[in-house]
This record gives sequence, structure tokens and C-alpha cells, in this order.
Amino acid sequence: MTTTENARAAVAAVSTARSGRGFTQGPVGAVTEETEPELSAAELLALAHSRLTFNAPLGPERAAELVTRIADLVGRSAPVTIADLGCGQGELLLRLLEALPRAQGVGVDTDQRVLGVARTAAARRGLAWRARFVEADAALPPQEDPTGELADDPAPDVLISVGSSHLWADRATCHAELYERVAPGGVLLLGDGFWEAEPSEEAVSILGDLPTLPELAAELTAAGWGVLWLTTSTMHELDSWESDWRAGLELSGHPYALQLAAERLTEYLTWYRGTFGFAWCLLYRSA
Repeated sequence: MTTTENARAAVAAVSTARSGRGFTQGPVGAVTEETEPELSAAELLALAHSRLTFNAPLGPERAAELVTRIADLVGRSAPVTIADLGCGQGELLLRLLEALPRAQGVGVDTDQRVLGVARTAAARRGLAWRARFVEADAALPPQEDPTGELADDPAPDVLISVGSSHLWADRATCHAELYERVAPGGVLLLGDGFWEAEPSEEAVSILGDLPTLPELAAELTAAGWGVLWLTTSTMHELDSWESDWRAGLELSGHPYALQLAAERLTEYLTWYRGTFGFAWCLLYRSA
């Protein structure tokens, strides 16, 4: 395979995962011989994530509110267990552990690089003894984890799934399996995309088949969840997330990364800004 063919293959790979939203992405354009990139899809994603605190449209005020709401629900002195499915660099899990001094947490992801970032951050913040980060498929039930590292974990009191619904065959399966994985009386923090306005065909081709917000709420209720709290990311949070994602690429100065950033900006401003929304749901499983 030539360098240019490798480049096109890397762009195609990034096009399915470049936002971390978990939604199927469309192509990002051609790569010419002049660019001759040496960056893999994984390296491009690492650049894109390098400026992000959370790989989701989550600002500092909302992050603090999420932590406070969860801590108040489970009790700040309770010895609870937390599992973050698709944890990325683990920032939300680590903030919860800081707010819940008797809690134990596990973050699950398939990306070795971000898991390394998470472990380093946990050690730096004095949380390594309460935080584990495991390379595994977050969609697999713990007892089916081939590594065996999760097999003995109890059902968590707090489950986190932000932008991870794509790991399941469909949303109904995702919502049902998450319900079974949290302890009775436990809570789920779900972050997921929805259509805020009628999408164009181009937007659907980029982001996939998303529900409206009422449809998402109805799907969660049908799966048995009690909806304790629901809100949506602001336009500022969405703009900041998109901008910070591109900034990591832009600041690298690499022609290949610059191309991807330019394509992403065009897609966002042309096809899904003001159409794509992101919901934050705090859900309850009855005892």
C-alpha cells in the first residue's frame, strides 16, 4: 500500500470515530500526494483529543452540577461503586471519586492511550488506589470480559455511559443492557445525541440515526428507567467541544491534521450546528 493509500485509509478510519460522539461519520475528503501524511488514525484522534477535558459537550459548570447531583443522590460518605463505560481519559470518573471519598471506580475503554492518560491522572491526584482503568469492550457484560479483570466486579451503584450507545446494536439494546448492569436502586448518567431540529440527509449521513429528545425520553422510560433529571448541552458547550476537538489538530501544524480540521469545521457549520443536540440524563433503576 502506498503512503497516499495509507493516508486515505487513515482518514476513512477517523471518519468513523473522529468525534467520540459514537455516531457513524461520513468521509472527510481526498488526500493528495502533496500531503503525504505519516499520521495513523490513532495519531489523528490523539491530536484531536489533546485539547479536550471531556470528550463530550460538557462545560465546567455542568460537570460540577453532574458530580453534585450524583453525590447527593448516593450519599457523599457512602462506600459506593462506580463504573464508567467508554471512560476515555477518565476525568468524570476521577471527579466523582474526589467528591465521594469512600467510593471505588473502574473505567472501561478500548483505547490504550487514553487509559494511560487516565492512570497517570489518577496517580497524580492520589486516586490510584480507588480507580482502576481496564482495557475492554464496554458493551460486554463483565462476566463475558475475556481479560477476566471485570468478572468479579459487583453491579455498580453508579453507572456512566457518555457517548457510548454506538457500542450496542441499537439504542433499545443499549438502554436495556445498561439497566441490567446497574445495581437495583442505582443510577445511570447517560449522555447521548439527539436531533434538536429536523436533520438534512447530509447530517444523518454524518451522525447517523438519532432520536428526537421526546423519543429518547420515551425509549428510556420503555426500558424501565426512571428519569430523575434531564437537560441538554448549550450551544456554547457544543461550539466549545467542536472547537477544542479541531484545535488539537490545528495546533499540530501537520498538513493531514489541518485537512481533517478544515473538513470537520465545514461539516459542523454547514450540516449539524443547531441541528445536533446532546442530552444529559440522570436515570434511576428501581430497587
